[in-house]
Amino acid sequence: MTDAGQQQAAAAVRGLLARLEELQVFIDLGEYRPGENADNDRAMSLRDPLRRWLRQRMDERAAYRDTLESMDGFRA
Repeated sequence: MTDAGQQQAAAAVRGLLARLEELQVFIDLGEYRPGENADNDRAMSLRDPLRRWLRQRMDERAAYRDTLESMDGFRA
């Protein structure tokens, strides 16, 4: 069971992943231009932190509360 805030944070992470997937085409073509879209710029600024957060090592442990706080950091 999750509360509304946790659901919003999870939705924000999913939205960020979706935006980055959409942007990848523009990045690959060299068409992404910083400053043209604030939402795209925000997604790009969070790309590396999000990747690090998603790639938890097998031996790495994280407390549930720490995970929620980290996930909340990706909300707008």
